[in-house]
Amino acid sequence: MKAAVQVGRELPGLLIEDERRRIVEERLREQSAAEAEDLVRRHERARHDRRAVDVAGGQVGSWMSAPAPIGP
Repeated sequence: MKAAVQVGRELPGLLIEDERRRIVEERLREQSAAEAEDLVRRHERARHDRRAVDVAGGQVGSWMSAPAPIGP
């Protein structure tokens, strides 16, 4: 609906309904594609962050399970 309102504001003299509908559909496709790309980027970032946490957790775990040095 937002795309339809924007088209109405930007092209107020557009009288042919078919042309208006075509422009609105095109903008909706563009918006959907941009949102899908953003979603993919966020998922990739989350996977990267989880791997970093897993690696860091593994390093902390190995450090904590190492025997403590005895004496000076």
